[in-house]
Amino acid sequence: MIQTVTCTKIENNKGTGYYITNGKAEEITWSKGGLTDNTKYYDASGNEIKINIGKTYIALVPDDAWGDLVVE
Repeated sequence: MIQTVTCTKIENNKGTGYYITNGKAEEITWSKGGLTDNTKYYDASGNEIKINIGKTYIALVPDDAWGDLVVE
């Protein structure tokens, strides 16, 4: 999971990103309420994404570096 972050605090925020799984990168949106709330991820149709069971790596990319991100 790769998500762009436009501020120094992620709580009470939302943004865009990529969900990378099974050899594919899908554009997503995400949102997070309070500090202890889970971050929720949504596909292009607005459906909540169910994360695959197991370990998940989430990368936070500052919005000023987002344009340099290359997903291959």
